[in-house]
Amino acid sequence: MGMGGVLGGISCGIILGRRLGRTTGLKILFGMIFAAVCGAVSIALATFGCLASGYNLNITDSRRKKRVGARSAPR
Repeated sequence: MGMGGVLGGISCGIILGRRLGRTTGLKILFGMIFAAVCGAVSIALATFGCLASGYNLNITDSRRKKRVGARSAPR
């Protein structure tokens, strides 16, 4: 998972906190709360988006895999 979604969620939370807070303390508090919420939502959306598209993580080298039923040497 890329860090762009997390950084986007944090920056979105900071912007929302600065916009909605009236005092300096509330701006900081709202910024931290919204950063956590927006970061979690961003991660969840990325995760469920990959799951919905059928993402398949294949760590093994696909060139070395033999096809099922393939012969190893010609007869």
